[in-house]
Amino acid sequence: MSIPVQTPFNLYIANGSTTVFPYKFLLNQASDLRVTASGKVIASGFSVSGEGNPSGGQITFSLPPASGTKIAIIRNIPLRRDTEYQDNGDLLASTINADFDRLWMAVQGVDAVKDLALSRTGQDVDHYDAQGRQVKNLKDPVDPQDAVPKSTLDAAVTRMGQQVQDAKTHLDVVGQSVSQNAVAAKQSEANAATSEQNASQLLLKTQAAAGAAATTAATETAAQLKKEVNDSVSHVTQSVTAAETASSNAGNSAAAAAQSEKASAANALRAEQAAGTAAADAVAQAVPAAANLIRNEIQAEVTKAESSASAAATSEANAATSAQQSEAALKAAQLIAK
Repeated sequence: MSIPVQTPFNLYIANGSTTVFPYKFLLNQASDLRVTASGKVIASGFSVSGEGNPSGGQITFSLPPASGTKIAIIRNIPLRRDTEYQDNGDLLASTINADFDRLWMAVQGVDAVKDLALSRTGQDVDHYDAQGRQVKNLKDPVDPQDAVPKSTLDAAVTRMGQQVQDAKTHLDVVGQSVSQNAVAAKQSEANAATSEQNASQLLLKTQAAAGAAATTAATETAAQLKKEVNDSVSHVTQSVTAAETASSNAGNSAAAAAQSEKASAANALRAEQAAGTAAADAVAQAVPAAANLIRNEIQAEVTKAESSASAAATSEANAATSAQQSEAALKAAQLIAK
């Protein structure tokens, strides 16, 4: 039996209620059929009918697949040899035809799989054509030219977006800082102008105050100097007066000393005369012992008189010295006054 040119698979989308799905290709046995639901192989939960019918048959699910489930019914011939020919055995046409039919059905399956594979569209084409289909389960890239899965691309886009956002934030901060700096610069410029104006005004005030202070200081200094000069003149005058007074006192002291000396000498003379008279009277009237006593007393009086005369002479010398010192002080005061 010849093998018709057939597509060895059928695809459906479940609606949630249908349980019977036909297949439209020759199937020799149920074990050569593979059923998948949204890419996953189903090994149970359905039955197969129509084996050996060139037009195909159907599979019946015990429960309807969920709505939206993609159902694929595929003829899947294992690539192995099941028939073994024996020497001197029967070589029946049905056995040979069945064996060749299986081979051709396997070839049809390989051809169908080939068309499903990601491949180049021609020998002279150096790239693969996915024909608008997704390529799933890619490994994360290692080398620069590796294919990139969406997750890696999304992560890169997220990082890039974050970097862009960070750059924008930084730019906003920089712009805000520039604006603030511009405002601060204008404020600083205004403050500088104000400071310059204040400095000018302060300089004028300072110069005026300095002039006034200088005038006041000069006036006060002149008054102070005048007061000091007056005080000095007063002190000199007082010194001159004191010197004159001291000189006068010294003269008076000298005169008094001279008078004291004269009085002491007179007293001594009178005492000596009185003593002589008393001695004569005592000698004439008293015993010798009394005369000696009187003589001793007279001698004591004479000694006192001599001491008084010596003290008077010393006072006169001191008075002369004081007069000399007073005269020197008077001359010094006169020099200071000049």
